[in-house]
Amino acid sequence: PVPVVSPGGIIPVAAQAAGVSVYPNPVGTTLHVRLNSFTAGDTYRITDLSGRLLASGAPSSSNYEVDLSALSSGIYFIQTGSAENLVTNKFIKE
Repeated sequence: PVPVVSPGGIIPVAAQAAGVSVYPNPVGTTLHVRLNSFTAGDTYRITDLSGRLLASGAPSSSNYEVDLSALSSGIYFIQTGSAENLVTNKFIKE
């Protein structure tokens, strides 16, 4: 499979297969997340390159926003889904 290039950046192949879109990338203050499949109990976790947990939450729908205004510029990861089906995406905070 070939990564898809969207207006918000490249969507990794694994994220495409899992039905997760994270955009824009790079991001300013608000990261948008879209899940093709949402289940009550799904969560998200944002970590830095060292794996330190910086933010987490439980979205209430398949389309949600994450406020990143407290993060410094850099490279981060967002893990979305459930314990059985966790997808990781990399994003850049400007």
